[in-house]
Amino acid sequence: MYNRFSPQAQSALIASVETARSLGHDTVDSAHLLLGLITQAQSAAERALTGLGVTEERLRKVCLDRRPQVAEEPAGHLPFTREAKRILETAIRQALRHRHTELTTGHLLAATATAADSAGGLVLSDLGVPVAAVEAAWDAPGEDSVEPQVAPTLTELRLGPAPRLPGRGAAALRAAGSLLWFAVVLGVATYATWDTAGPELLLTLTLCLGCGTLLCGLLNRRRAVVPPPVRAALPDEVAAALAGSGLTAVGLRIDYWAAVDRCYRHGRRGLVVLSGYTVADERRLRFVIAHELAHLARNDSLRWLPNAFGLGLASGALLTFSPAAAAVLGGGWLMHVVALSWWAELRCDAIAVRWAGLDCMRFWIDGQLGALRAKPNRTLRVRLRTARDLLVHPPLRWRMAAAAHVGTVR
Repeated sequence: MYNRFSPQAQSALIASVETARSLGHDTVDSAHLLLGLITQAQSAAERALTGLGVTEERLRKVCLDRRPQVAEEPAGHLPFTREAKRILETAIRQALRHRHTELTTGHLLAATATAADSAGGLVLSDLGVPVAAVEAAWDAPGEDSVEPQVAPTLTELRLGPAPRLPGRGAAALRAAGSLLWFAVVLGVATYATWDTAGPELLLTLTLCLGCGTLLCGLLNRRRAVVPPPVRAALPDEVAAALAGSGLTAVGLRIDYWAAVDRCYRHGRRGLVVLSGYTVADERRLRFVIAHELAHLARNDSLRWLPNAFGLGLASGALLTFSPAAAAVLGGGWLMHVVALSWWAELRCDAIAVRWAGLDCMRFWIDGQLGALRAKPNRTLRVRLRTARDLLVHPPLRWRMAAAAHVGTVR
């Protein structure tokens, strides 16, 4: 979600937190947000407030009249109040309603002004600034007098000629290869623990838990996705290209609150769920759709089946209290997860490059790397999540290098 904010809107949020901290306040409300907005020189919010005769000194004085300064600065994380979060949600909805590709300081100011009962709305009222005046002053939401870009509609999306997609039997061959791999790993573990755990105990526990885990996964398989706010149909020419992979009905949904793009396939039916960040730019949209459609064509949704079976085998090995068996089966399961996931991502990248073009993937990669370098994403929690994602996604630069090779031999 943070990636959808313009650079000045991001700076305004950071400034509002620092302002609240400097005033000794333990929470960030919409009045602090106003103080952060007015510090962003040449932004839409700063131009609107200045045009209405609001200066930083006047604004700060009225804010302190309503919430006096505290001598001791709070330590640690400062949370946003409920009304401040509600204003952020309103600003996001305004940007989406106008199909703007990013949320600017103008959206934040307009959302604060319309929340008359909020701390920021009351401050604007004390300053004698009516809501209509803010809306009239904010006639262009783009920062630095740049007109806002409008997200392309899905009916305008055009991909290149469809490349050769995997056939219907490709997923079955991969499943057979996975079972063969686990059979070899189980054989090695049995041989290594023949005189300690015993083959009867090892095989009984691992196979029972492996098959049990697989059965539970099948019974609890999620068959439906919560409907997002917007639904759209996939272009006919794109859907026709997937018919050779056994897909007869492919749907497309936009979930503006989603953090990642994803896809699901159940038999002949497929579904692609796109985030609002993805649909904000046509180049990013083209690559992500091509990549997710490649996953559907490969039926990569079934990757969890052999992975669940392997996890059951590794769990059974732990119950034998044999370190050798646990190491062999656990290592075999981990190698299978990484190898299968990385190969699927690289193959889908190759298909997407042939379908949407190398420039679209490079634009997407640059956006992902830029988000990782952003200050809010430099926390330990985000870094640990990024390291965890390496189990199922190759490093971005490796993916770009592999895709560049595909682009040169295209």
